[in-house]
Amino acid sequence: MNILERIQLAAFGTNSKALQKEAEKLRSAIGLIKDGKFKYPSTSRIFRVDKDIRNWKDYIDRAKTAPYYDRYELHELYETQEFDAHLFAQVQTRKNKSKSEGFTLLDANGNESEAAKQVFNGAWIQQLMDSILNSVFWGSYGCELFVQDGQIMAKPIHAKHLNLDRNIILPEPKYKTVYVPIDYDLFPNLLIFGDTGLGVYAIASRYAIYKGFSYSDWARHSERFGTPFVYYKSDSAGEELDKLENMLSNFGNNGWVIGGTAEDMSYLIDTRNNPHEMYLKMVELSEQQISKAIVGQTGTSEEKSYVGSAEVHERILETYARADMNLIKHYINDKVIPLLLKLGVAELEGMQFEFQYFLDPTPDSTDEQKEASELSYPFGGGCC
Repeated sequence: MNILERIQLAAFGTNSKALQKEAEKLRSAIGLIKDGKFKYPSTSRIFRVDKDIRNWKDYIDRAKTAPYYDRYELHELYETQEFDAHLFAQVQTRKNKSKSEGFTLLDANGNESEAAKQVFNGAWIQQLMDSILNSVFWGSYGCELFVQDGQIMAKPIHAKHLNLDRNIILPEPKYKTVYVPIDYDLFPNLLIFGDTGLGVYAIASRYAIYKGFSYSDWARHSERFGTPFVYYKSDSAGEELDKLENMLSNFGNNGWVIGGTAEDMSYLIDTRNNPHEMYLKMVELSEQQISKAIVGQTGTSEEKSYVGSAEVHERILETYARADMNLIKHYINDKVIPLLLKLGVAELEGMQFEFQYFLDPTPDSTDEQKEASELSYPFGGGCC
């Protein structure tokens, strides 16, 4: 009898006399008996949002639990939440802040190399940066680099195919027992970014769940109470009743019912002022928490931010961007350039990647940018 069968036996009992003593023993051991009486499992109502939040917690627990460190359901949740417009916009805001910065390639003497810069002049570098930054949100991400006819190509590997706790690649993420080990002799072009963390989405997805339910409840409220309900009193029958039904059916989108003149009916209506504010407030609070998780503040996404506070929030976003640029720089210098040299890209010999941001500081930001070169990355995912 496995552990699941034993727990089911303790919770739901058995008709077998041979197993009744075992069931009683297990009930006492796991706390299903109190004061000599059997406590049946609770059948209390579970709200939909509570169920989804409970699932979110379960997914995180599974992702952290040996031996499988199963992230399949958690990653499915991440993919669903990426369709949230606010979350998507905040992620793109953060990514674009560093991806849009200019960069250069420097030799040991600090001189720029135009030949080396041309190597990085292609779509592949944007795909590579995107993969590195995706490791911030997903916990890990991968990319393969190939050189074909002198052109560099990047092929991203989604986080759902990687399990760094087990150091494996999952061809089909839902099948956790079908895998191949991460072996750089077998996959010499492979680059992996991030670590065993769960990424920023582990935090943001919770509030995306709350926001989704607020929207759906708001829509149901509008459908239920937003259109007037028609109650028609009539003692008509036969064809006359059919005509009334046809008339009411084509009377806009109103719900309707026909009752006799001697009958009475009561139906619920929403008498509150501005009932939408309850849903709107929940949506706004959820979006604020999503913004804090992704960009550290809310001022860069809110229309009514005051000038002073907006400047503070902009500086916070700048700090996140500096950390992201440092992450990208370290990965490129420590992993990408050595790989490209192995693939025969000789122009990169002795070169170091650097963002122009750190080379041309403005007078007001000199101290901040000096500190940026020593920033540790706030969400883990260290380079090596």
